Amino acid sequence: MVNQTQSPQAPVASQDHWQQMASLAENLDYQSWLELQSGLIDTAFASLLVVRDDSGRYTPVAVWPEANKATEHLTDLVEKVIDDGSGMVTELAKADTKATSKNHLFGVAYPVHIDGQVSGVIAVAVNLMAEAELPLVMNELQWGASWVELAQMRRLYTDRQDDFTRLSTSVDLLAKVLPESGFNGAAMRLITELAINLNCNLVSLGVLEDQRVKLAHLSHSADFSSHMNLVRAIEDAMDESVDQREAIVLPATDGTPANLVVVAHTTLAEMQQSESLLTLPLQVDGKWFGAITLQRDIDQPFTADELRYCESVVALAVSALEEKRFNDRPLRKKVRDAGEQQLIRLFGPGYLGRKLFMSLAVVLFLLIALVQGEYRLSADASLQTVSQQVISAPFEGYIKDVHVRAGDLVSEGDDLVQLDDRDLLLERLKWRSQQSKLSRQYQEAIASHDRARITILDAQLGQAKAQLNLVESQLQRSRIVAPFNGLVVSGDLSQRLGGAVTHGELLFEISPVTAYRVDLLIKESRIADLQKGQTGSLYLSALPDMTFDFSVNNITPVTEFKDGATFFVVEAILHGSPEQLKEGHERLRPGMEGIGKIYIDERNLFGIWTRELSDWMRLLFWRWWG
Repeated sequence: MVNQTQSPQAPVASQDHWQQMASLAENLDYQSWLELQSGLIDTAFASLLVVRDDSGRYTPVAVWPEANKATEHLTDLVEKVIDDGSGMVTELAKADTKATSKNHLFGVAYPVHIDGQVSGVIAVAVNLMAEAELPLVMNELQWGASWVELAQMRRLYTDRQDDFTRLSTSVDLLAKVLPESGFNGAAMRLITELAINLNCNLVSLGVLEDQRVKLAHLSHSADFSSHMNLVRAIEDAMDESVDQREAIVLPATDGTPANLVVVAHTTLAEMQQSESLLTLPLQVDGKWFGAITLQRDIDQPFTADELRYCESVVALAVSALEEKRFNDRPLRKKVRDAGEQQLIRLFGPGYLGRKLFMSLAVVLFLLIALVQGEYRLSADASLQTVSQQVISAPFEGYIKDVHVRAGDLVSEGDDLVQLDDRDLLLERLKWRSQQSKLSRQYQEAIASHDRARITILDAQLGQAKAQLNLVESQLQRSRIVAPFNGLVVSGDLSQRLGGAVTHGELLFEISPVTAYRVDLLIKESRIADLQKGQTGSLYLSALPDMTFDFSVNNITPVTEFKDGATFFVVEAILHGSPEQLKEGHERLRPGMEGIGKIYIDERNLFGIWTRELSDWMRLLFWRWWG
């Protein structure tokens, strides 16, 4: 345990530590840094540094001292700090025999953050006289963590700078390849630029055809037919790389797989008097379609950085090359390849959805072509009554009482409206008195045998009786009643009480509720399919849960122009007796609209569904060639 007797030497040791850490600023070593950092904390007796690697796992990279069981107690603390993302302090068990009962063992840990994530954790086990010394330990770790953060930032910056440099050069090369109009020009530009940038003696590009790579282009050479042995050797080397799905470097560099077969590459190197080789397989959307082989002197072997550079160039340029190669194919080959691809997908393995769709399409086509179905003609329909009774004013007068209005159901004999009859009553009293007076005078004339007067009084008495009968008739008609059971479809006099009406003025319109007519709008091109007596079903928008049967009884010459087409009005009558209609169609109202479907006959489903198209094509053919 470190106690206060060591404190006089602490400043000197701290200064030496700072000088040593400054000397490590350019190339920081984690183990050396942890030893120096632990030396700055006088009470530390164990420490641990955990850093996150590129795969995201946290691994110990430095332990001080190298063999100390105390670091085992810091593992749980490090995991908690990684999860929480902030510094923590925990008390450790007194496993050290040198620790006195007055001293306390603590674990102190502090995280290192980069880009908002924990990239490392520094943990120190300290032996303190009091808990008040913990803030000083935490401060030391906070200051020291900047060195770890600096090292990681430098490494990250270097990696990103290398990636950026490779990407920049790759994009520059791609910018030279893309403007080429065809595959041959783009391929030649790519391998030529690679040969120049990497100082290669020869760069070749091959394309996979019939399960083998065929050499397509050589840099610095437009015609390579005279170098058949070299061409076969290059193609074998490309096949070797494509078959193994790996880049092959000869001589091998650090990081390349050690178990790769390089027989063809060795043969090619010996043929070219021991050259350095690099072959990259080309892949687009999971499909291998060729390879690129680079060759240069044996004293210039390909490095790992050059391999990554070539991989980045190929990754960017390969899609453009493949697209240009596909576009350069002749039309007959495009059609053949497209047909073969579809057949392979249809009858080969995989593509279950395509096979299921085609099977359903075949079954559906057979059903359409062979199965018969009902041909029903659909048309817009509206419900109308067979007849309407007009109720008009019997004479000039005034409205006294109104008992119904539009929308009310009435029965035969129900009161509709009552006209004011006070003037008629007075008129009746007048003519009754006149009749009584003339009757007495007539009796007196008879008694006096005055023939001339008898004749005159008889005529006057007849006139009085006629006037009285007229008044009686008007009194009877002042009470207007329903002529039959029906629905009041128009007329509302409830707002005209006391108002005057003229003789013959329309008061109400009543329609019978047991007799309806269906008006169907049939398109001009379908009117020839209709005949009287055909049956159908009516579906009303207001009553979608009910179906009403009807039969066509009249094909009228009346037409309507709607939505740029001509429609004929066809009349149909709802089926059923008046009693059935009254009981089952009480919800029907004149003016309701919906869809009427008229049954025509049994036809082939394909003919039914393609009727509009076939008629249009037939008419078009007749217009141009008929």
